[in-house]
Amino acid sequence: MGYVIFAFVLIAFAIAGPSMMRKSAMTDRSARLAQIVAVALCFLSLMSTSYYRVPKSEVAHFNRLYLGDTLSDGRLIATGGEMGMQADIVAEGFHISPLVNVMFDVEMLDVVEIPEGFYGELTAKDGNGLRPDQAFAEAFPVGERQHMVEDARYFLGADLANDQRVRAPRGRKGPQVSVLPPGRHRLNRYLWDVEVRIPQGSLLLSKWPKQDGKPINFPDYYRVVAKESESTEVTEIPVGFVGVIRSNVKTGVDFGEFGVPSEPDSCEPTATKDPTGGKLAVPLVPVGCIGIWDQSLSPGKYFINRRAFALYPVDTRLQTWEYRGGYTKRRIDLDAEEDGRIVARETENQVPVPSDAAGSAVFIKVEGWEVPQEARAQVQVSPAEAPFVIASVGGLTEVRDRIITPAMRSVLRNIGGGQITALDVLPVERCNDRDREGESYFIPTTAVGVPTGAERTQIQAVETEEDTTRDEQGDDGQDTESDAAAVQEIEVVRCKVTRPTRVLDLMENRTVLEGNIEEKIKPEGDKAGVDVKEVRLGEPAIPPELLVARRREQLAQQLEAAFAQEKRAQDKRVETARARATADQQPNLVKAEIEVQRAERLKKARQLEGEGERLKLSEIAAGQRAQAAVLGQDRVAELRKFEFVVGRLLEIVEKNPELIESAMANANKLVPNIVVGDGDANSLGALGAILGPTLSGQYSNEKAARQSAAQP
Repeated sequence: MGYVIFAFVLIAFAIAGPSMMRKSAMTDRSARLAQIVAVALCFLSLMSTSYYRVPKSEVAHFNRLYLGDTLSDGRLIATGGEMGMQADIVAEGFHISPLVNVMFDVEMLDVVEIPEGFYGELTAKDGNGLRPDQAFAEAFPVGERQHMVEDARYFLGADLANDQRVRAPRGRKGPQVSVLPPGRHRLNRYLWDVEVRIPQGSLLLSKWPKQDGKPINFPDYYRVVAKESESTEVTEIPVGFVGVIRSNVKTGVDFGEFGVPSEPDSCEPTATKDPTGGKLAVPLVPVGCIGIWDQSLSPGKYFINRRAFALYPVDTRLQTWEYRGGYTKRRIDLDAEEDGRIVARETENQVPVPSDAAGSAVFIKVEGWEVPQEARAQVQVSPAEAPFVIASVGGLTEVRDRIITPAMRSVLRNIGGGQITALDVLPVERCNDRDREGESYFIPTTAVGVPTGAERTQIQAVETEEDTTRDEQGDDGQDTESDAAAVQEIEVVRCKVTRPTRVLDLMENRTVLEGNIEEKIKPEGDKAGVDVKEVRLGEPAIPPELLVARRREQLAQQLEAAFAQEKRAQDKRVETARARATADQQPNLVKAEIEVQRAERLKKARQLEGEGERLKLSEIAAGQRAQAAVLGQDRVAELRKFEFVVGRLLEIVEKNPELIESAMANANKLVPNIVVGDGDANSLGALGAILGPTLSGQYSNEKAARQSAAQP
């Protein structure tokens, strides 16, 4: 302002100065020079107030001080030259405007920069007021966002075509639904308040230059928050999820697959009540209305104003909820001793509830027994039903705890205490043709009326026993009548019957029970918008007393089969050992067999020889009788003795030819060493006396030879 006063003084001097200087006896030339200097100084003074320079990354804002109209009531930003904060801003560079620094207070403010992954929340300080039903101003019209944000004159209603003011602004004062996306924006900071909230653990904050633990040159529109949910980070819906939106404002929408250019005409709640009255009633509204929208967002990243819209992610993947543990499991183990005795041992084990389970096992009362039953339910929420789930229950956790879990426990208890339609083994005459399944067959009469599993076990045992008996007795059919008399059979068939549920049905008819449970539980899930895909039963903790008899029977049958198998194995082992020993002794057996054959032949040869000898002796006896008739028996006996001695002598000589040589060596002796006395001339004494010494000497020589050979 001082420059302006000084300029006016110089102008006054330039006008009145020459005449005053002439009166003071100054020359015309000096007066003219003084006038020129005054005009030049005046021009320089005015020029010093008519330019400004906008630095890089800043924007010039103007506040008019003089020569303008007063703003109307309630207005803050001037669009037609009124005094006060102006709608126009100027970008970086050197600019000339007459008396700009006199008429305006020029302020340099930073360009707004929104980091990647965040958005800026906008609050307008001027514009139309919010309606009573509004908490946020409606979203900017599609295609006009840039004009509405970066051109304050357009936001406040100026006509860009002829630069005339419009009485009604286009935008509304207060919090905006539309947000500022990432990037650099030249905004009129007099009109807009921008806020970017960064969580304390953000990577952006950790990389920002710091001094004394605080960010350096941190923009004034940035704010650090402790809670992640309060930040202005981009909203990301991961794969396998959808986003359900609860809107706090009635507005047009231009994010994601939602394209509502303006406010909806009608926001009547969507009808969700089932005509049967089974489905929960919730007020879902069309997209753009206040409330929970009846459509959901697909996976992706969205710049959603979290103060205007609350987003609830819903997992649409298949969920598995298990009900396990929370009971004491008792067990009776049967051990078979070596002598065949069966010994029972009882054990207990506490089964805890896993941390990831939906709940504990369901206790079912069946036939007076309380049986802990584990179960597993697989459920899924479709994207179309996600808004209904959020509106009716609140989320998957609430669906599980408030809908499915109570329904599972109730249905399981009802199924356990109710009736079941299953296949049982009945006599043929007690089953209708329409309820039969498969062909009839024969079983022992003792197996009729027992549960299917025990019946089949007994049938198998009988069949095994019959097979063993046939194996031992052969297939000759000799014992068929006695077997038929021992085992009485009846013709039965598998028949579909409806009867009260038994404890053992939890094991033997599990598939039927699972189907009954699914039929009951699916309508309960439909009420909350959840699709129950399947229900599967786990292993029931059946009281072991119910299984001991069957297990003892099975174990006894197995022991019987094992003993029979072991006996057959031992028999095979004996046969194998016998065969192996026979193979090892094969040479001896062959030799013995040959000896047997040789003995048989020798026996036959000697038999023939005996027969020949007998014939020979018979002929000799006949000849002797003829001789005795001629010579007399005494003479014949003496003759026979002589023949015997000569025969024996010839045999000895034949076996010992050296006796001839010895006899020839002693033939030169003229006088015999042996004198034969008187006696019977026909006796053998003389012959013995002659041959005795010779034979004795020969025996002595042989003995000496054997002794010398035996010595080493």
